[in-house]
Amino acid sequence: MLAVFRLEPVAKLLDAMRIEADRFTDPWGTHPILRLTARSDAFIFYNNHWNSGENYNDITVLFVDAGRFKVITSQFIFNFTTCGATFSETPSFRVLADPGNKYPRLLVEVKLRKEPVENGCDRRVRGYTRTYQGFYRWNRARGQYEGHSRQLDRLDKFNAR
Repeated sequence: MLAVFRLEPVAKLLDAMRIEADRFTDPWGTHPILRLTARSDAFIFYNNHWNSGENYNDITVLFVDAGRFKVITSQFIFNFTTCGATFSETPSFRVLADPGNKYPRLLVEVKLRKEPVENGCDRRVRGYTRTYQGFYRWNRARGQYEGHSRQLDRLDKFNAR
C-alpha cells in the first residue's frame, strides 16, 4: 500500500493506492526512483511471479500530481527458458527534458535478447538482441501522461505468443 499525506497545517491523507497485483511486489531494480522535477519523483514497482522456466513481470511507473497517484505507464516483461530457446527482456527508464511542459518526457526502453542455441535440443540457432522504445509525455489538458508506441505494441504481441 502506498499513501500520500499532506503534513501542514495538519496531517491529512490525500490518496492511497494498493500496488500489489501479483505474488511478489517490490521496488524495481537498484534505482526505483526517477527525479521528474525538483518537487516530484516517479516510483517504479514491479509485480511478478514465475512458473517453470517462465518469469512474468508487470513494471509500473507512477508519481504524485496534485496529491493524487497517477500511473505514467505499465510495461509487461516476460522472460523464459525452454530447451532450445532462452529469451530475456531488460527494461530501462530515462527522464528527458520537455521544455514548456509541467513534467518531463519518459523514455521506456526494453532490450529483448534471444540466446544462441549451440547444441542440445534443437538445431543451432543464432542469438539476437532487439530494442523496443516508447515515449510518454505529459498532456496538460487531460492532466496525465500519455504515450503510444508501435514498438512496445510489437513487443506485447511477441510476449503474447
